[in-house]
Amino acid sequence: MLGAIIGAGFISGAELVGFFGTENFVVLAIVSTVLTAITLSFIFFVFKKNENNPQTVENLFGEKKFYEFSTCFASYVFTASMLAGLDSLWNSLGVLYGAPVFSVLAMLLISVFSRYDIKGLEKLNLVLMPIVLIVVNFLIFTNLSLNFETNYTVSIGQTMNVFLYVFMNAFISLPVMRASAKGKNRKCLFIASIIVSLIIGVEMLLILSAVKGANVNNADMPLFVAINKKGFSYLFFISLFIGTFTSAFSAYYTAYVSSKSKGGSFGTVLSAIFTLILSRLGLHHIVKYLYPIIGGLGALFVIKSLVGIKKQSYADNKRNHKNFGGKHVKKEKE
Repeated sequence: MLGAIIGAGFISGAELVGFFGTENFVVLAIVSTVLTAITLSFIFFVFKKNENNPQTVENLFGEKKFYEFSTCFASYVFTASMLAGLDSLWNSLGVLYGAPVFSVLAMLLISVFSRYDIKGLEKLNLVLMPIVLIVVNFLIFTNLSLNFETNYTVSIGQTMNVFLYVFMNAFISLPVMRASAKGKNRKCLFIASIIVSLIIGVEMLLILSAVKGANVNNADMPLFVAINKKGFSYLFFISLFIGTFTSAFSAYYTAYVSSKSKGGSFGTVLSAIFTLILSRLGLHHIVKYLYPIIGGLGALFVIKSLVGIKKQSYADNKRNHKNFGGKHVKKEKE
């Protein structure tokens, strides 16, 4: 889950600044952490409840075609944003400016590694994500001063952004969560949701406090710019590349599986080309215009799931009441 959520947009600070801003972010980050834990736990509950009937999950969202289209849309958008982040990294080197060297290389690697399915994805993220987080935090503490000053005023717009951001992250990692839920008990998944949410919340606070007052709000990668003001950091450059790759790999899982099932090898090639074309929109524009749409889809999924569970519970209660009544009548006749 961390591999799916923490990528170029997150580590570089682009999506955090876009959704939360650099003022009064403390309350928003705390609320976001709690809401993330609740949302991830709820989604895992939905998957486990319908583990033996996968069709139910798709019906909750409005039939299989809409479910597939929406999850693939999120997969393409988030992968494209990661590739756009890699292009920004390449441009920072000042060599062949504008050439999509890193994004093409990453897309090739992602297409190759995607053949190893969810198990390969889990093993890769289990090794690389801790390294990325340790390096990023080390660079923040050694290169930047943290500023948590806030007046604790939160607007309605900021509150809406929190919900959109949480639901966006949940929806992006939906297919990965669905695959990971198989074979694991609810207690394990609940604990995982809490740990993931806490890590995201802490990193959110650290990154936003680090870029606050650094005058990098309009940059494609605020934290990257802030750290490099004291000299180019190759360590951060490498960790950002790795984090972007793992996140893109996680996000692309859905698009790869769908394109392969429908078009085979030719379908996966077309899928990779489309993702690269979409990435040319740039990280800033993708985060600003397409991320909120994914947040809306995530909110829709959660709402539809709540309504579906309520209807399912009502039907079960009605069925149990009917069965109880039938047995009671039979006993009286005897």
